[in-house]
Amino acid sequence: MNALENQASGKIYDSLLNYETVKYFNNELHQGQVYKSMLHKYQDMALKVASSLSVLNFVQNAIFSMGLTLIMYLTLRDVKKGLAIMGDLMGVPGAEAVIH
Repeated sequence: MNALENQASGKIYDSLLNYETVKYFNNELHQGQVYKSMLHKYQDMALKVASSLSVLNFVQNAIFSMGLTLIMYLTLRDVKKGLAIMGDLMGVPGAEAVIH
């Protein structure tokens, strides 16, 4: 993605730096199309990155929620057996938040 951004920036920089040459050879349309295609590639890559980060975030939250549910269940089971007090059950989400 960084490479595509650098290529697009390089193309626009070169076109602006060599403005007279581009204008002399009547090449503005071609340079615009090249830059537009670079931007489309960059946008496609940015969309892929955003969607993969979204999936990663969902999976991470799902794992965290399953872990919290399991710990709450185990603590509740200990409270029912008399091995833990109700305060232990209330402290589990706080301890889990510190870990997260």
